[in-house]
Amino acid sequence: MRSVSRRIQLLILCGFFTSILVYPQNTATDRPRDRREAEKWRDDLRHMAQQMPKLHDNVFHTITRGEFEAAIKRLDQRIPTLARHQIIVELARIVATVGSVRDGHTSLPLVAPPHPGPPFKIGFREYPLRLYLFSDGFFVQAATSEYARLAGSRVVKIGSVSPEEAFKRASEIVSRDNEMTLKDRVPRLLAIPEVLHALGVIENMEKAPFTFEAKGTQSTLNLSPVTDNKEVKWIDAREAAPNAPLWLRQPQNNYWFEYLADSRTVYFQYNAVVNRHDGGENLQDFFKRLFAFIDDHEVDRFIIDMRNNRGGNGVLSWPLIYGIIRSDKVNQKGKLFTIIGRRTFSAGSMTAAWLGKHTNTIFVGEPSGGGPNVYGDHASIVLPNSGIEVLVSPNYYQNTYPWDTRLWIDPQIKAELSSEDYRRNNDPAMNAILSYQQ
Repeated sequence: MRSVSRRIQLLILCGFFTSILVYPQNTATDRPRDRREAEKWRDDLRHMAQQMPKLHDNVFHTITRGEFEAAIKRLDQRIPTLARHQIIVELARIVATVGSVRDGHTSLPLVAPPHPGPPFKIGFREYPLRLYLFSDGFFVQAATSEYARLAGSRVVKIGSVSPEEAFKRASEIVSRDNEMTLKDRVPRLLAIPEVLHALGVIENMEKAPFTFEAKGTQSTLNLSPVTDNKEVKWIDAREAAPNAPLWLRQPQNNYWFEYLADSRTVYFQYNAVVNRHDGGENLQDFFKRLFAFIDDHEVDRFIIDMRNNRGGNGVLSWPLIYGIIRSDKVNQKGKLFTIIGRRTFSAGSMTAAWLGKHTNTIFVGEPSGGGPNVYGDHASIVLPNSGIEVLVSPNYYQNTYPWDTRLWIDPQIKAELSSEDYRRNNDPAMNAILSYQQ
């Protein structure tokens, strides 16, 4: 794995340095209009460059100090020729070069992060689409009611390039632990006008051509950004059904479980490693109730679904680990399963790493978006003039063994989601578990 990691790092660095030459944008109408405005951005850039090495646990774990300083100097020289959104994207590119391997927490978020923090100052817009990279390609996972007909259609082209090329370009400005982190984060950026323009994917942000394919027919539409996100109604690509798949029933509920009597299965969905903010049952009490239920009922399987768990406070997961270790009833190969995926990140992947180290779980799904041993947590840098927040990783987490060089946790049972699975409300991961035989 060490040689693979080095190759990945070299490819990322090569992409970073060549992209500066390939995607210059000098035709925008909102570029800095005077020297004072350009100097404010340069001041922000200098502040970021000074603070990142101070706050990060090891900011030069992927690139050298000389490479970092050269990238800062190049952007400093280009600032007077760039529009505001292009400057922001280039700042994100530098941050992503630091956070290119095992460091998805070091980032410049271009969309509002879920955690509380300073007022979000980016102000980028979005097109009326939400995209997803399924096992069979890029598709519209949801669209606004005006474009409901596009939900479920394949994306053939974005602006002047294929979605794969757009994904490649956007990957250069996104921090990650591994390639699965990119699969989670990048599709959201491919529906943001300012990002697509800065990367040279589109020329006109107000009317961007997207080409779709549905039922064998292709069509191209010029899309405009959504004007009022608060009033938007999103139409999902999934077919209407009496009950959604278990993993999609309660996405906003941080933790809950259900007993599937027909298969004597306890299904536990673990969406965030945080206590409830409404004063309800905390995680420790929840785990006590969960294991008391397991002790009092006939249970042949215990499923922990962490495919949507992007993190929280990993320490809160220890009662889960201890509870499984103490439970001979479920801590057996073939009885204990953990579903993971591209969104299993941060404290989510930390919990998965502990499950793999201390229990007899079988992992199912797709590789995790977070690695077992990674940089983590968030130290905030607020740029003094723009107010934009840059996040860096102040800590390194050794969750397994020092010689564990895996970039992700790989499932023993692979179960990827296709566009057709999603449309038909089919869950390959649950199907694989319920049909598992030793």
